[in-house]
Amino acid sequence: MIALLVGWGCLGLVTSIIGLGILNALQIQAIHRWGDRFVVSAWLGILVLAWLLFSLSLAMPLSPMVGLIVVLVLMGLALAQHRCRQEIQQRWQQVMQLNLRFKLLILGLGLAIAAFATQPIIWPDTGLYHYPATQWFAQYGTVPGLALVHHRFGTNSAWFALTAPLEFGIFAERSNTFLGGFIFGLGAIQLAYTIRRLLNGEKTWLNWFVCLALFLLMPTMFWGYLPFSNSPDQPVLFISFLIAWLILLTASQPTQRHNQEALIPLMIGALAAPIKLSALPMLVLVFGFYACHPIQSISVRRIGIGMGISSLTILPLLSFNFITSGCFLYPSALSCTNVPWSVGRAVAEREYQAIQQWNQWWGSRPPDAGPGDWIGPWLGLEGQLAFLIVCSLIAFGVICYRYRDFKMPGQFYVLSLASLGTLYVFKAAPSWRFGLGYACLLPAWLLADYCARSSRLRAVSILVVAGAANLWLALPSLSFLIVLVVAIAAAIYAYLWHRRLTTTTFLLLLTLVSTVILIRHYPTTYQSLGLQHRLQLWLPPKLSTVFNNDKVQSRTINGVQYFFPKQNSELCWAAPLPCTPILTHEDLELRDPAVGFAAGFQRSIE
Repeated sequence: MIALLVGWGCLGLVTSIIGLGILNALQIQAIHRWGDRFVVSAWLGILVLAWLLFSLSLAMPLSPMVGLIVVLVLMGLALAQHRCRQEIQQRWQQVMQLNLRFKLLILGLGLAIAAFATQPIIWPDTGLYHYPATQWFAQYGTVPGLALVHHRFGTNSAWFALTAPLEFGIFAERSNTFLGGFIFGLGAIQLAYTIRRLLNGEKTWLNWFVCLALFLLMPTMFWGYLPFSNSPDQPVLFISFLIAWLILLTASQPTQRHNQEALIPLMIGALAAPIKLSALPMLVLVFGFYACHPIQSISVRRIGIGMGISSLTILPLLSFNFITSGCFLYPSALSCTNVPWSVGRAVAEREYQAIQQWNQWWGSRPPDAGPGDWIGPWLGLEGQLAFLIVCSLIAFGVICYRYRDFKMPGQFYVLSLASLGTLYVFKAAPSWRFGLGYACLLPAWLLADYCARSSRLRAVSILVVAGAANLWLALPSLSFLIVLVVAIAAAIYAYLWHRRLTTTTFLLLLTLVSTVILIRHYPTTYQSLGLQHRLQLWLPPKLSTVFNNDKVQSRTINGVQYFFPKQNSELCWAAPLPCTPILTHEDLELRDPAVGFAAGFQRSIE
């Protein structure tokens, strides 16, 4: 726990300095308050680090030395600017001037998040391919034909490249909890200072939007302990909210300042695409926002800049996909080539359908199922996303009916992001871990209006927050009923006594409901897996201490020795490389046996 707190502090310092260098180089003025500036600069810094390491992995392993050099170069470029050094000094003074209660609150949040993050990682994709992918990056970089070992290695992420340099010494097998806790902490910090602003009388619609969106987003993610794994799903969920917030901030700037300010949401949206392809709707929207807002000032120059930034950020992902799978847009079969290391169109198409069907059926599709038969079982398994989609449809109807009341700069792009993003996820892979960030925007938009006007309907916020996070897990349980009773009682109180309900009391009710949900999810998830949770004072446990490597065995095929779990229900976790539950192609071989795994794999030509 202590090691995580120290590490998060160092990462926050490094990424915020890199991000501040970018903000000062572009002379960004719209984001001027210290809290907002810290969150945005930290996000910019971490995304730039991830993209650069991902790009370097195409040519070299991501060793600790490579990571250190990249960090020092980026920090040096930032600190070379006088404005950046001056701002760092000013921001530090502002932090020191914060009152003691707020500092203690941030420290308490850090300790709470660290206590959660030091528990064993139970997110199954970590054992399937997240941690093995990190090991491949750390030891070999981008390996040609790696998708021939396991198809998921062809759908990699810059997020794994970011943790690869940490795979050394006592941090080996422990790095996967590091980034997840840091990102969740950034969200908690933004929520904390937004609540502070509301309590200080800044009851603007935008502050309420930020507050409610994060209240919808963060408790819900606790299911399955997604925040404390290295899953790229979590950063994309936060970024979808971040993009919406930045568009609203930027659109309110004077026209002559807009073009420069709009570069920030464009950069963050573009850098999110190599993290996860579910971020593509964001990239489309931020590109349109940069190129077309305001409408009367569209220019070929802005379109060119937008296309240049988007292409630059996507290029490493396309290159990685081609090198590992032979398909530029893997798992899309349309982009597959006939190079010796290609998985082939048939495997790519099968993988795409498997991803879609898994998120529709939470398993394989029954052979006699019709096109829409998945919706019934899906509603029982994805109650959280279904609930938010229903809330989004209701909010969309109310917003359209009262369009003039909601009219504000940037509205079209945020509403389009919420609508198109939800539709994209629903069509491609309808899962809460892909669509939660999009689906919470419209409800937060409408509920923020009720809260900003102190309407009695703000009581609905309590029910929506509780429903999104609580309605879909172990419905008959006592803990579910407790949360339901607490939420209904709080909502009734807020509705009947709305004129005497202070902002402090209302926020306490929201916090109470969210805290009860977190406490409920915490033991429920671990108990369902037969695992115990305990406080780890210094470091998180190593993966191999929780998931023993004795559960794997080896096999040799065409001169390639690989490992696989002894039981079908087991995963690889921290087993030696290469490890896969099932080979994508049985006819794989080393491209150059003298070089070994670094030269990659190909399909046997015999």
